[in-house]
Amino acid sequence: MLRSGVKPSDAILDIYRNGSLYAFECATAIIIIYYQAILKSIGRRRFDAIFQNLYLYSWHTDPNLELDSFYSNRFLPGDVVYFNNPDFYPNTPWYRGENAVVLSDGTFFGHGLGIMTAEQMIQFLNSQRFPESTQPAYLANVITRISATMHKLLTLQSDRTSYKNLKTVIHHNLCSISSIHYQFYLNKH
Repeated sequence: MLRSGVKPSDAILDIYRNGSLYAFECATAIIIIYYQAILKSIGRRRFDAIFQNLYLYSWHTDPNLELDSFYSNRFLPGDVVYFNNPDFYPNTPWYRGENAVVLSDGTFFGHGLGIMTAEQMIQFLNSQRFPESTQPAYLANVITRISATMHKLLTLQSDRTSYKNLKTVIHHNLCSISSIHYQFYLNKH
């Protein structure tokens, strides 16, 4: 939870400046990526005004961060998908699955795993299964993205910047989330 007297933008930026001081599981890392993308889109002043109740824990967020999750087999670059590992090894429960951002070249960014193809992600998770496992890891058909309402807020809140002219929105390892034409997509640098 955001400490009293700390600006939400300072808290998010500190995670990127002092990453070695933090440890997160993949769901919280995805939320941090969303916050960073929004911060880069609308600027510190507006971000601080909107996200005064910043909270980082799994998929729990500030009430103003609206995310939509739905079922589909078709995803776009910038979507967050889930690789499920139903027979994960009990001693490593953090490998029960991996939230990953879809990149524009068909690969996925998973916090702690890096950039991989779907096959590589599944192969890695399969190596973390219970010894007598019968069900392999798989790419689930659950997609999460910023809601249309949130997109509209970003459009209205951007500081004298045309939404479709925004270039880089977030840097995380070797990928960046960019926003153009009301959808997020990812580019490698």
